[in-house]
Amino acid sequence: MCRVQYNVPSPMDYVFEVESNPTIATSTTSILDNTNRPRYFFGVAANGVIFAPAPAAPFIFTNTNTGEFNFDWIFEPTNNSGVGQQWVGLDCAAAHTGPQGYHYHGNMIEYLETIFPGSTTATMAPVDVIHIGWAADGFPILYRFGPDENGVNTLLQPSFRLKPGLRSGDGVTAPCGSYNGKYTADYEYVSCLGDLDECNGINRQVTIPTIEGDKTFDYFYVITDSFPQISRCFKGTPDISFR
Repeated sequence: MCRVQYNVPSPMDYVFEVESNPTIATSTTSILDNTNRPRYFFGVAANGVIFAPAPAAPFIFTNTNTGEFNFDWIFEPTNNSGVGQQWVGLDCAAAHTGPQGYHYHGNMIEYLETIFPGSTTATMAPVDVIHIGWAADGFPILYRFGPDENGVNTLLQPSFRLKPGLRSGDGVTAPCGSYNGKYTADYEYVSCLGDLDECNGINRQVTIPTIEGDKTFDYFYVITDSFPQISRCFKGTPDISFR
């Protein structure tokens, strides 16, 4: 369910810093800490809105006897959008307000249709990439399309799918039932299933305008139509200002 205006956001001041010449790190960094609680904003959009795809409490599976949260089972916000308890209230840009301010949880359809009409449903790639923001590690974030191996702009697909079979939970301490996308853990990454890697990005050159002039990057992230929509990890080193 999409609400045109879920809440009126108030201005919030942040100072974010990113590496102007980012490099791939030796290992990926999750946006979550080791207890699956949010640790980093993924990045910031060109309009100043932060990317914070992973929710915190109360959008967590709750033990039906004790009321305790099981942070192994976090709601996937865009699959639980609605009004009322246990629903994530998202507007038509897959965003809402919170203690951290107005932030995106998924594909920013309403915003993109405002600045690039038709970009959210187009199957034919535009001539130029749609640079929508910066990740916390300094790499650019593109919208849906990016250069292929020949440098031609094309629609890029993620490499995640729903896990087969049933969850192993008992319905009390952990969820049971089929892997249907209600929880982030319902999905699994399968190498080369799509175009993109486990961080929803790709090692490929892209040149975009910056305040320092046109710059070429060897890696970029993509906001995709399907899960994860916004990446949940970094290939570079995220700046502490995004904590």
